[in-house]
Amino acid sequence: MSQDHFLEQLKLYGNGGDDTEVYLKFSQPTKIKKLNLNFFRFINCSIDSILLNCPHLEEFDLQLFTYNKQPDSVKFLNLSKSYRLKKLTVNYNALSEGLFDSILSNCPNINDLSIILTYEWKEMMKSIYKNCDNLQRLKICSRFEFGIKKSDNLSKELYEEDFFTSSPRCKSTLTHITFSGFKAIDSKADYFKNFKFLKSIRYLNQSKTGINTFDQATEINMDLWLGHILLITDSGHYHDVELRRNLLY
Repeated sequence: MSQDHFLEQLKLYGNGGDDTEVYLKFSQPTKIKKLNLNFFRFINCSIDSILLNCPHLEEFDLQLFTYNKQPDSVKFLNLSKSYRLKKLTVNYNALSEGLFDSILSNCPNINDLSIILTYEWKEMMKSIYKNCDNLQRLKICSRFEFGIKKSDNLSKELYEEDFFTSSPRCKSTLTHITFSGFKAIDSKADYFKNFKFLKSIRYLNQSKTGINTFDQATEINMDLWLGHILLITDSGHYHDVELRRNLLY
């Protein structure tokens, strides 16, 4: 695949209705800084060819999907030349523990990470715990396949992970954390006490108690959020909730 030598941003999208494997190859280094790969099928050598020829990569958005009948098509990503990578988004339903861990260990300068949890979510959190020294912004999304009951259990278990209860590598750098698919009413400030410089905790797409209302007195117990200010943003059928640390507290 030929490339404009001065191209700095590239988005490649596949057909959601076609599960045919996609093969692309970059034959020379590029100037790409922002890369978005969104496919239902992508073979490993294709991605490696692209990544090895993006030595200036700063933002990487990886969206890959496989079906149960399909084998895992990506087992390793060669990010050895992606030292400059700072922003990473990963949504890959067949993501393995080893693959995610290799990504983070090869990209020590990531400061903005967005992930959609897989069934191996505990291993994902362990990888973040031990690898992300410079993380400032973290977004954690629950995969819709988990269902409501499983998501409720996931929420309880998530806050019991070492990432929240112990001393992760990013405890002195993390300033913003966002949750999608989790309930703000199931949370409290104590879960985040180890992150001394955390400024904002957001919960997206919270259900309304009525057609047009959000009863914050009922839904959010601010006694569990001492030292925080509650901010609510209307996003249509849902509300986004932010607990912002009160610097005067």
